[in-house]
Amino acid sequence: MRGPLPTFNDAWDQRETPQTRGCRIATLCRAHTFQHACVHAAMDRWNSLRHMIVTERLASQLPGASLAALSRHSVVRRSCAVTFDLTGSETLLSVAQGPAARISQRTRTTVRQAWLSQALPTSREASAWTLKERLDDVWRLATPSPDFRDWLRVVSFSVLWP
Repeated sequence: MRGPLPTFNDAWDQRETPQTRGCRIATLCRAHTFQHACVHAAMDRWNSLRHMIVTERLASQLPGASLAALSRHSVVRRSCAVTFDLTGSETLLSVAQGPAARISQRTRTTVRQAWLSQALPTSREASAWTLKERLDDVWRLATPSPDFRDWLRVVSFSVLWP
């Protein structure tokens, strides 16, 4: 899923190269790492507390200008809203409810469902399969990306059986 993720060239141009035990290793810059964390949390329906902790810690390391620029992506706003509900971090609240982030009813519903998945210890696999759940999965997987190729990929993987 490409979603709001940077292209390879953008990621490579903005990479960080920390030195560990005498070796320099190319890795994503913190802003791109934050974007990846938000997208992966959304793809997993915010069911992992690990995603929330990573999102909160990365957000606290980014300058306000970087967070404001990233808040234009709905998946980043949703992940920040869900993580704010868990952590209460004011940094995340500024991304989730900033002036550029107008949270829609769909986002509020998504956040509520994510909050419930964190609060209830039930497994989705234990529930019966329904068409509505399948369509919700397709919608959740496709919405992070504005690229029609990602939509086609998600729909084809969701419809075609292995």
